[in-house]
Amino acid sequence: AHDGYLYGLLDGEIKIIEESTMSAVNNLLGDFIDVACYGSRAYLFYYDGFDVYDITTASAPVLLGSYTHDGVGLLTGVADGTYVYAVDPDEGIYIVDISNGASPSVVGEIESYFVDTIVLQDQKIYSVSRNLGLKIFDVSDPETPTEMGGYRSVLNAPYGGIITRGDAVLMGDLNGILVM
Repeated sequence: AHDGYLYGLLDGEIKIIEESTMSAVNNLLGDFIDVACYGSRAYLFYYDGFDVYDITTASAPVLLGSYTHDGVGLLTGVADGTYVYAVDPDEGIYIVDISNGASPSVVGEIESYFVDTIVLQDQKIYSVSRNLGLKIFDVSDPETPTEMGGYRSVLNAPYGGIITRGDAVLMGDLNGILVM
């Protein structure tokens, strides 16, 4: 959600919906697989990279630039206004400088394989992998991220999500929710 609008994904299209009326105001066509919003920008992910949109006017988003990924494929990502943390499940997490939306560029990488999803909180990436469990990375220096620790889960099912609240981390999979 951003500024009274919801950004959702349906059949590869980004649907922009006015929250108060639940009516669609725009569709962005493409083979998108995820969307992340931060401030007045939306980052639309597809396997070969992501597009950067100015969403100041939700009914008329403006394409600012694109990032093309040379790896296997991007599945998801999060943004903080200066960086996008983009997940390639076979290669890791790419840290992309988006301060100039017209020409995003990779500044760092976290080698962490089989990543299902990530969350960014307090300059830390919480990465969840069906094979490796939870890993936590300090990204205060995006050019040299460092692993802070983690938890190897005994659950083998794919993870469905992760939420951080204060010092707590909740991970969900097909077997339930693990609270740490």
